[in-house]
Amino acid sequence: MDQPTNTPFSQQISHLSKGTLDAELTATLTDLVKAINDHGKKGSITLTLNLKPEVQNGEVKMISIKPDVKVSSPQPQRLSSIMFPTYDGDLLRNDPDQAQLDLKTVDTQPKEEAKEL
Repeated sequence: MDQPTNTPFSQQISHLSKGTLDAELTATLTDLVKAINDHGKKGSITLTLNLKPEVQNGEVKMISIKPDVKVSSPQPQRLSSIMFPTYDGDLLRNDPDQAQLDLKTVDTQPKEEAKEL
């Protein structure tokens, strides 16, 4: 006697959430691959299927399946900045306790040579 063949998981996914889960996972995978290409770092997609039995008269009559998709995308490396706090809660780019020098740009282009009289 042949054993019954169960519906393949890939087909079950296409039926969940009225078909929107399959489309969401496809778009999520595409976005993750692009992020990995952009940043050269790893990422992951985690699919969790929460199955809840619906019991009637002590017997499982239906199973409710609620999917949860989590994505861990690579992030760009962000540079840190040094800021100086004030007592009133502001942040300044320059240290308020350090004197400011009045620096000027020096012209590095040679000037016309002086003519002899």
